[in-house]
Amino acid sequence: MLPEFDQLAMDRRFLTELHRLQQAGAFDSYRQLAPELDTQPSFRVQIESGRYHCNLRLLYNLKRRFPQADLTFILEGGKAAGRPEPTAFPAAPKLGAPFARKASVATKKKPAANAPSRTKTT
Repeated sequence: MLPEFDQLAMDRRFLTELHRLQQAGAFDSYRQLAPELDTQPSFRVQIESGRYHCNLRLLYNLKRRFPQADLTFILEGGKAAGRPEPTAFPAAPKLGAPFARKASVATKKKPAANAPSRTKTT
């Protein structure tokens, strides 16, 4: 028997399954995965914030691209799949070191050609 429908729980299970697939080496990054699921690169953040949800198109594309994906876990929950039910979203993937910023060089701006002069005249 299926549990009561709970969108938040399904979103958590969907991202938990994606995290499992990533850890298994199925894909390198969510940005790389997004086109394969036919969705936006920011879909993971949008699901976590509640602006976007796990849907049939995502599930279909996930299973088509990754036959090893556990749809039973996503749809029916941890009990049916013999896995623990997630109580939170998986941790966001760690990104590399931020890009180094170039030191800004202070330059003296030239006044525009039609700008009034700021020099005093006596």
